[in-house]
Parts: sequence; structure tokens; C-alpha cells
Amino acid sequence: MFAQTWLLPFALLATATIVAFPLSRYVAWIMDGKYRPWRVFGWFEKQLDSGPQNWKQ
Repeated sequence: MFAQTWLLPFALLATATIVAFPLSRYVAWIMDGKYRPWRVFGWFEKQLDSGPQNWKQ
């Protein structure tokens, strides 16, 4: 019973820690401007682009 009680929280913390490192490197790569989308994704982003916005929009 003791192992079942602590297994899920430990597994959640371990999984979150393991996933955090590659995900943070990926987000930093995108924020640095090094990301170039595939043509299909680039077209899709252009369709969704609403242009420059201010804080009210």
C-alpha cells in the first residue's frame, strides 16, 4: 500500500522533470528566431496572421 501511495506522485514529478529539459531547449530555439517552419506550416501561419496588434487588440 505504501508503494502505491507514493508511486504516482513520484512518477509525475519524474516525468515532468524529464520532459522539461528538451521542451525548454525547443522553446528557447523558437524564441531565438532559429525556427523555420515547413512550407505547409508557413502557409497555415500566414493564413492565421492578423498583422501587428497593440495591447487593446
